[in-house]
Amino acid sequence: MKNKIILSIVGLLLVGLDIIISITNYKRSQIAEVRKDLSQVTKQQKHLMTPIDNLQTNYNANDTRAKSKLLESTTLLAANQIMISN
Repeated sequence: MKNKIILSIVGLLLVGLDIIISITNYKRSQIAEVRKDLSQVTKQQKHLMTPIDNLQTNYNANDTRAKSKLLESTTLLAANQIMISN
């Protein structure tokens, strides 16, 4: 009788352990899937950021040139006004 009770308890413990292992493996597969998706998003973000960085670099260079030309034309205009007023 004692052997049957001990065997039943051990059987229940093994069933419980099997359930826990199944849940753990399921969670691991979910984690692996999320990591895979995250890796794809990171790659897409990297491919997207390169053209954006290039656009930003071009914009900054064009903005600097435009400011320089505006400053130059403003200086010339001021010089012309001084010459006209004299």
